[in-house]
Amino acid sequence: MTSSAGTPLPRLREDLRLIDPHRGDAGRLIYDPLRHRYLKIDHDTSLLLSLWNAHTSAAAGADAFSERYARDIDEWRIGELATFLLRAELADGALAHDWRRKWQQRESTRRSWLAQAIHGYLFFRVPLVAPDRFLRATLPYIAPLMSRATAYTVAMLAVAGLYLVSRRWESFLATYQDVFTPAGVATMLVAVALVKSLHELGHAYAATRHGCRVPTLGIAFMVLMPLLYTDVTDAWRLPGKRQRLAIDAAGVAVELALAAIALFLWPFVPQGPAQSAAFMVATASLVMSIGFNLNPFMRFDGYYILADATGMDNLQPRAFALARWRLREILFGLGEPPPEAFGRRRRLWLIAYAWATWIYRLIVFTGIAVLVYAMAFKVLGIVLFLVEILYFILLPIWREVRTWRRGATSATRQAAITFAGLSLLVAALLVPWSRDVAVPAILEARETIMVHPPRPARVKAVLVAVGDALQEGDPLVEFDAPDVDNEMRLTETRIALAERRLARRVADPADREQSLVLEDELAALRVNLAGLGAIKDRLVVRAPVAGRVLELNDTLHPGRWVAMTEPIARIGDPSAVVVRGYVAEQDLWRLGDATRGRLIPYETPAASIPLTLAGVARSGAPAIELAELAQPHGGRIAVAEDRDRRLVPITAQFLAAMAPDEALPPITRVTRGLVLLEGEAESLAGRAARQVARVLVRESGF
Repeated sequence: MTSSAGTPLPRLREDLRLIDPHRGDAGRLIYDPLRHRYLKIDHDTSLLLSLWNAHTSAAAGADAFSERYARDIDEWRIGELATFLLRAELADGALAHDWRRKWQQRESTRRSWLAQAIHGYLFFRVPLVAPDRFLRATLPYIAPLMSRATAYTVAMLAVAGLYLVSRRWESFLATYQDVFTPAGVATMLVAVALVKSLHELGHAYAATRHGCRVPTLGIAFMVLMPLLYTDVTDAWRLPGKRQRLAIDAAGVAVELALAAIALFLWPFVPQGPAQSAAFMVATASLVMSIGFNLNPFMRFDGYYILADATGMDNLQPRAFALARWRLREILFGLGEPPPEAFGRRRRLWLIAYAWATWIYRLIVFTGIAVLVYAMAFKVLGIVLFLVEILYFILLPIWREVRTWRRGATSATRQAAITFAGLSLLVAALLVPWSRDVAVPAILEARETIMVHPPRPARVKAVLVAVGDALQEGDPLVEFDAPDVDNEMRLTETRIALAERRLARRVADPADREQSLVLEDELAALRVNLAGLGAIKDRLVVRAPVAGRVLELNDTLHPGRWVAMTEPIARIGDPSAVVVRGYVAEQDLWRLGDATRGRLIPYETPAASIPLTLAGVARSGAPAIELAELAQPHGGRIAVAEDRDRRLVPITAQFLAAMAPDEALPPITRVTRGLVLLEGEAESLAGRAARQVARVLVRESGF
């Protein structure tokens, strides 16, 4: 409702105050005590407001401005200022029909119950106390802690603490294990609460010291995560940048001081709860100060420090507007002027800051979405996940896209290039051009036998190589077992002793009386020796069938110990081959009977082998039997080891068998490669949509 020349101007509220400009700033501040907020205005606007209530129309105000300051001002600008004053509720609104404007304004800003619930879930504040009187009363006792002498003392404690902790670094890190105990978790929660409370008191006392009022100290909930906050809005009125920076950095300074004191105390306090508490206060203060509070991409201390240090009020909105302008220029080449005029260097770092903030928020908000999904039960978790993605990521993108005017964004050469590239990208996503189904596979003998050592033993000699022809019973690897050799020598000694005692029983009455016992003992020892000999014979591992050595454990060398579960060789008939691999669950629907494809060996990609799909297992593999295809062994299939050390696939995999279309020469070893089967065509967008739908259905429990 822009005021025209004859429209009466609304009267400014009597309780508003104009505050003198900051040092080096030509603008002024409007202080609204009703809402405890500050609005920054430029110099001309402040001059105009000084004449505002003396005139009743835009024309009269323009004439008075020209007469007082010898400069003309557009009546349209006065009307725009009147509209701003009404919308910001800085005017009395005593004009006729003003109730209708307020009703329309309230209706336009009223949210639906769903929007209110979403916004409340994402962020809301709970004021706890009005600490201003307490802060002013206790400031004389706290002021000595904010002196240079205290800062120097804390710095010396930090240096001494770092030195002392470095002398016992392993013990210091070992204290971290206490965090995972019930007492450690409780101690950590208390430490975090203490550190954050003192952090906010640091802001509050710094603001009070500089003459600012602190009306509120409370808890803010961001995605239901509690965060303490202190209202230091009054810092806007401070004339010096250094004073505002002191308030911004006070919380971080308190946390770093706590970390320095805790590090210094840690070597001196006794082991146990006291030392754990010192460790947790130190680590919590450092981690939260450096990784959280000093982060300039979210609206925490680091953001306000950066804004005040660079003199950029409303840093993010201005940087975002400049970055959006630059994005439109890159995409469409509109030639529009930037929203604000900055020097080249400042413009570049503002744009870089905005884009870095967008990337950071994309990562953080996606992480928060995954976190709330994991913390809630399935259906609610999915809903909260979607709310996070839609509200924080997709909605800002959609708002920006809506601002692109169709006529302006299609009239330039750059826009034509952008739309052509976008069309190609959409086509690449939507057109079902991909027919290949990738199947990690191996080419091996149809019938193979994996050979293992008979017992834990030490390699004595490797007697074969990959590709060697074997007959049944040919030796493969010779092992030795020192414990078996020692037991055999001991048994032979006992046998010799028993035989000697039996030989002299005629002359020895004691041996004659125990002759039956000695004979039984001698028989048992001979049986035991024969068993040990059989074990020693089995230490020479032999080929169980005729064939060729297709694989040989290349880690075998004389002197190495091998467990019973470790394979030493694979033997099979190289003339009868088969290709086996694993098909991912999402690709099953794309495969039909007798699907054709090609095996591309990793070692010789040019020598591809045509083949036909022979069959796919009806159920997913509980474990990957073909270890060569798992990631720990250089394969493509992601796995995790269970308690039995089996390779369990992360996503469902189905064992498939494929037959070569032509006779192949006898193989000398297992060949690993990738099979590309000609399946049903699928687009990238369709694949992504099916994957999302699969996850939603699986996780919702339907």
